[in-house]
Amino acid sequence: ERPPIVPRPLGTLDPSGKGFAAGRTHPLCKSEWTKVKEDDPLWREIQEFFGIDPAWSQDMLGQGLLFWQALNGEVKRLTLVSKGVAQILGAMPADRKPVPWVRLGVFLFETLPRNFLMGLAATRWQVALEGAKIVAPLISR
Repeated sequence: ERPPIVPRPLGTLDPSGKGFAAGRTHPLCKSEWTKVKEDDPLWREIQEFFGIDPAWSQDMLGQGLLFWQALNGEVKRLTLVSKGVAQILGAMPADRKPVPWVRLGVFLFETLPRNFLMGLAATRWQVALEGAKIVAPLISR
């Protein structure tokens, strides 16, 4: 009797149909996460366009709780994480292998869909639905 095939939750189907392919092939497994810096041009754009509360901005940046999510080398989202997650993300694993993060925190802002309102929108950023309750009291525009 053959042992059962245990699928990898974020893998892709093997072309033979006998299970899941090896490796991290799902697009979210290829996310890159980088800490937002105060002088980052994208952060400045979001902060100025939406009128984000400067005190909140300084506090979050000072604690290192804001991160960019890049997919295929292109920044797509701004996320807010807890202090604990920020600490773990900054730690080096004992085996020195990078930890593949699929998701971090709550998305506060995200880019507009590709080709949507190109040349018409004043910014390519929008408030992410899941972070709207957090962002609403912090923006003035």
